Amino acid sequence: MRPLVVDLIAQSRNWSLPPEGERAIRAAAPPGWEVRVVRAPSVSDGDGGAVPSAEVIAAIADAEVYLGFGMSRDLFRHAKALRWIHSAAAGVQSVLFPEILASDVQLTNSAGIHAVPIAEHVLAGVLHLTRQLDTALDLQRRGVWDKAPFVAEDSPIRELGECRALIVGAGGLGREIARRLTAFGVRCTGIRRRPELGAPDGFARIAGPDQLDAELREADILVLCAPSTPDTHALIGADRLDRLPRGAIVVNV
Repeated sequence: MRPLVVDLIAQSRNWSLPPEGERAIRAAAPPGWEVRVVRAPSVSDGDGGAVPSAEVIAAIADAEVYLGFGMSRDLFRHAKALRWIHSAAAGVQSVLFPEILASDVQLTNSAGIHAVPIAEHVLAGVLHLTRQLDTALDLQRRGVWDKAPFVAEDSPIRELGECRALIVGAGGLGREIARRLTAFGVRCTGIRRRPELGAPDGFARIAGPDQLDAELREADILVLCAPSTPDTHALIGADRLDRLPRGAIVVNV
């Protein structure tokens, strides 16, 4: 029986696989697997916008399983033997083009595995702004000692315990963000498609999508981590940004 997976290692324009890396991959491949290293610049993102190279097209022709960050429409058209696509990204909206929807190819994603690192990144960004680290770094680069921006009456610096966060999306990612913000004293409200399911750990309370406009008025920190769907496309526009308190922080995950 031929191998289920043809392992495809694609080079990008800014990165190439070093010889020792290629040797390690070949040594680690199970018996009977075929490893093809694509030398042409390639993009693995589903919405990468790059036309697949002839090398990639040749490699995908008889592959039954594909692992990447989504899959481009052009590449899918050449994958005649494909049975399963797994996206290393959490979202799959860019992969849901008509050819995939009409096929029997299984599509899975990596929802959940990015929750902790992204939640920590969100916390880092919020702290960066509430503690005015951007101002501090600018002063440091210029070799200036000036405490005025941090102690003036109109200074935007603040403590997280004084802040209220509105987290749009109370799934795995939203929960990890809420847990971390709550640990710093932030009161977190979540917007959840089904508020009747209650408040997950980390949230003080939950509201439904129909209450978003009202909740924005109380949000010092707005975190957008809902999945990309037609219902969430352009969810926050100028009119809703205007509802936020002056000086609010918006984190778009």
